[in-house]
Amino acid sequence: CDQFTSQPEYWQAVEDTVGDAPSALRLILPEAKLNDPDVDGHIAAITSIAGTQGLGAAPAYSATKKYQSTYLTALAQLARVRRRSVRITDIRPGFVRTALIEGGRYPLQMNVEYAARRACRAIERRRRIAVVDWRYAILVACWRLIPRCLWERIPVYGK
Repeated sequence: CDQFTSQPEYWQAVEDTVGDAPSALRLILPEAKLNDPDVDGHIAAITSIAGTQGLGAAPAYSATKKYQSTYLTALAQLARVRRRSVRITDIRPGFVRTALIEGGRYPLQMNVEYAARRACRAIERRRRIAVVDWRYAILVACWRLIPRCLWERIPVYGK
């Protein structure tokens, strides 16, 4: 569908089809809005540190978060090239104590209020990429230093 992404009629038809249903459209739609020369704003999306490296315990989750982060990077580039007054913030939390992970053994959990405050602060400061907690920032920095040939040999365990 890439050949249609610059056509507002295409996006209207997609939005009419999706309606109020949860959809990746809510992440993709900003691309069409960047065609408007008067656009001004701030796009913030919550991705995850899981998008930094493929995590064998959750491969599909890691892949979708990597997609979202890559898409935000492309939007940031597009906004800059088109000289649009749009900021992009990629918020990357780790494990936030919610019903989704309840009962699991997940390391370095954060409570929802803390994660929300950190995300809001990143948006207010107009950060491009924000790893929500300093512990995860160190962890992610270390992950990036591990060569792929070693990363793929690290034993991981799912639920």
